[in-house]
Amino acid sequence: MTFFTTHQFFRFSASHSRGQKVYGHNYILEVITRGLNPEKESATAEKIRRTLIGKLESRDLGLDVDFLKGVEISDQVLLSAFWPIVENAARPAELSALSIKRDQRTKVTLHADAHPA
Repeated sequence: MTFFTTHQFFRFSASHSRGQKVYGHNYILEVITRGLNPEKESATAEKIRRTLIGKLESRDLGLDVDFLKGVEISDQVLLSAFWPIVENAARPAELSALSIKRDQRTKVTLHADAHPA
């Protein structure tokens, strides 16, 4: 699933000019499940688009997305925030891993065994 978002680089220790810069990214979200009936893949993907991607698409993550307001945005933070939403949307299948890819070099993955319950 692909979506576009923006976020402002915000860190108290960052210079003022760097803290004012807005970054835009085209993300690819990869969802890996166990036990998903192949006949339900399309319906599950649509549910994830509706419950997660629809909240993110063309939004400023730190300003417009309720569960990310005031959060310092990083790929790892996004995956941790997305996990419970995707996990719920994928049920009854079990979520095994989530990955975010934002360019050819940057891909971050969160596995079920590393995600706090």
